[in-house]
Order: sequence, then structure tokens, then C-alpha cells
Amino acid sequence: LLKYRLLQVIANKRERWTVKFQPRNEDSKPAANSFLPIQDHPPRFDPQNVKFDGSAIIATCRLLALTNTDYEGKALEVLRNVFTSGTADSFQVDRQTDELEYRALMWLARLTNMSLKKYPSTVREDMERLVASSLDIPFRSKEWNVLQVRLGEMQSLESLRSIASSGTRHMMERIKRRKKNVDVPEMYIRQKVCKFEYTAKLLEDDKK
Repeated sequence: LLKYRLLQVIANKRERWTVKFQPRNEDSKPAANSFLPIQDHPPRFDPQNVKFDGSAIIATCRLLALTNTDYEGKALEVLRNVFTSGTADSFQVDRQTDELEYRALMWLARLTNMSLKKYPSTVREDMERLVASSLDIPFRSKEWNVLQVRLGEMQSLESLRSIASSGTRHMMERIKRRKKNVDVPEMYIRQKVCKFEYTAKLLEDDKK
């Protein structure tokens, strides 16, 4: 219930659920005039040079992945203190164990994957539609502008998903070097949502 209450506090705080990326092409220069595109093909992220600050979103994912075994078994006490001290608005779960970091990165990968599924297209499809040689979408038209914005959003999500997936593999390798058996509760990631009656119980308690 404490984690649920804390998630309620940050639910509408955009900065806790979003990531800002640096421009895909930092060396981009203005076109010769406003009637010409800056370049023939839509920009891409350089996989070796993706710049962003993901500290807030990974802290949120740590909260989503938090269990009572975290904070050396004092996670419930930590969350209680957050509310008694009135710091729920600013509280963020800092990095703890490799196991928590693994679960948090799994959450990040899932969130980005879910967000990508909401789009009616893919990065590849929009890239093909936006090439300068395409005659069906006039430059600077409303559809052209929409596709450019959507493409940037999807490229950012794909980059974040790739980083999260790579991070989970790295954390798993670190953990395996430390322990032979990784089939332990600290590594469990729920594959299905909780039963509705569990959530309903939380809502009932919240009304008391």
C-alpha cells in the first residue's frame, strides 16, 4: 500500500516518467532556405553517442520494482519515513543492489515497449515515408510535420529500450559472477498483471 500511495503522488509528475534526449544530429545546420529540408533523409541517433539524463525515470522504475527485501530488508520502513517526513513529492529510490537495478531496467524496457505499441507505425515505416524522394508527402505539410515529430518520439523510445535491454543483460552477467543460482525471489519479474481483487483491496484501504 505504501508503494501504491507513493506512485499516486508522482503519477502526474511528467518529469518522473519522461526522458529528454539531445538532438539526433548535433551538427545539423539550417537549410539554404525555408523551402528546402535540412537534409535528404530523416536524422538518426548514433548508437555510440546517445545523450540523455535517465536518472528520474530509472528512479521511478526502481520504485515500481521495489520489494520489502530492498534497502537491506528495510524498504517498508524507508517508505513509511518518506510519508512521515513529508518528502513524498521529492523522494526517489537511489541505486541499491544489482538485483534491484536488474528489475528496474526490466521495468524500463517494458514501459518503452508498451509505449511503442501505441503508435500506428514503426521507425522503419516512417523513415521510408519521409525520404526526400517521396512525392506523396509534401515538405512542410501538416502530415510531414506530424511524421517528423512521431519519428523522433519512436526513435527516442527505441534507443531507450535498447539501452534498458543492454543494461539488464549487463546486470545479469554481474549477478551471475557473484552467485551461481539466480532463480531467487530478488530476480523475479512478474509476467502477468496482479489479480484485480488485489488492486481492489488497495483501493478499499485507501478510502478508509
